[in-house]
Amino acid sequence: MTEDIRTLKDTAWLRNLAPFAWPRITLVALAVVVLLVSMSIAVGGPPPGQAWILLAAGLVGGTAATGFLPSGRGLAVLAVLVVAEYVLLGQAPEPWSSLSALLIPANGAGAVLGQVVSEARAAKRRPVIVDAWVINGNEQKKTDQAKASAIEDLAGWDSAATGRFVVGRNGGLFEAVGSAATGFIVHCTADYHDDGAWRVLGSLTSRDETEIRMPAGPVRAPTGVVSDLQTTNKALLRFFHYRGPAPDLHWTSGEHILDLKFG
Repeated sequence: MTEDIRTLKDTAWLRNLAPFAWPRITLVALAVVVLLVSMSIAVGGPPPGQAWILLAAGLVGGTAATGFLPSGRGLAVLAVLVVAEYVLLGQAPEPWSSLSALLIPANGAGAVLGQVVSEARAAKRRPVIVDAWVINGNEQKKTDQAKASAIEDLAGWDSAATGRFVVGRNGGLFEAVGSAATGFIVHCTADYHDDGAWRVLGSLTSRDETEIRMPAGPVRAPTGVVSDLQTTNKALLRFFHYRGPAPDLHWTSGEHILDLKFG
């Protein structure tokens, strides 16, 4: 699995969470601002330190109750928490007693943040499939655009400067190292989880070797697995159709082909 695909999968839950989270976070932020401004007007100056402490406690309590407990139990715990806090603070000396009502909106705002936390925890547990083409780390949802981008990248690719050329979708990966000048070593699989599913384009029958330039320095590979730009382009376009090694091209399998995955 390449770092590009892994990064998209690791962050997909954040992208899925954003439409749910941002309106609620914005609402809570506005509510806190309005609450603090109203308090400043009422006291004729900045809110006292005790008000900040109660606000923070309410936000944390509400978030914890609804974010880490099942929804029904969380609301019940939050209700008991609010009542207990209000009663206890009502018996406390000033200014705590007069500020006790602040806990009600603070816990309410915390409950909204708790919904975001709960949804985030659920989103991270859901299995994620990145159903899009990933062209050297760039996501493309439309196949035609992905093809055009990949072909353009490959024509100017030089692994000595940029490393491995990678196109992926779900479990399928197409990888190439080299350049148009030296030729490319092409690996392809329909399931990157399975090491045995990898194939290298060409054959290992030739004893001649070709030099391929990589960022760490030149490497040598059997000439039979070094393909020119036209052949590599053909394999790449077939990958967009089959999402794995094209059956009409000559591929070599076996554990030893993974030793040729330079870069």
